[in-house]
Amino acid sequence: KSYADAMHRLKTDRVTIDSGKSAISAIGKYKNDSTSLAFMLRDLGVETAKLAVECEMILGLCDHRKMELLSATEVSGVPYKLSMLNIDGSDLLSMGFSGFEIGKTLAQLQEKVILGELKNEKELLKNEALK
Repeated sequence: KSYADAMHRLKTDRVTIDSGKSAISAIGKYKNDSTSLAFMLRDLGVETAKLAVECEMILGLCDHRKMELLSATEVSGVPYKLSMLNIDGSDLLSMGFSGFEIGKTLAQLQEKVILGELKNEKELLKNEALK
């Protein structure tokens, strides 16, 4: 029997099943530092990331400090969601970007901010986008 079979038998909805699968597949993939955990939040979303860390704690793969660091990262202002960047698609559109290029550029800028290579300031982000 699989995880999904067990969840179906418990009458769990599809969103919860998918969230659980994502959490389980993420176990052990993210280090216990704020940068890794910002990427975890980006990749999984807040609730699934917390579920993954809870699973790691149950399995003895980490302790409560990882959950505390995850929570601190969530409120730190690190842009784990694109909407948290101080630049958006309309800014890039006005700079001459279009279509797929906008999403790709926003993702690249987000990664640089999460890694600490670039500050989340509009003018700096615009300049970096033009490089």
